[in-house]
Amino acid sequence: MKTILLLLFSISLIIFYLTACNEDNLPKFNPPADHTLSIADRYHKPDFKSPFGTGNCTSCHGSSLTGGFSTADGRSTPSCYTCHGQLW
Repeated sequence: MKTILLLLFSISLIIFYLTACNEDNLPKFNPPADHTLSIADRYHKPDFKSPFGTGNCTSCHGSSLTGGFSTADGRSTPSCYTCHGQLW
């Protein structure tokens, strides 16, 4: 009986893993059109190295680049520090 239960549990776990953990189920992110540079699978604006100046990253990513809700288009923006650390 234990063997049957273990087998059923294992099969259930495998089925769950195959159906729940696939990239098609993850939310898609469509970056703005001006984010044309692909760096480490993330799109950046061409002048991203100057986020407080010409890059104007603060308009969407927040004044401290911590991300959040962008009122410009209603989307949630990621924190720049997630990938860049305390670079700025």
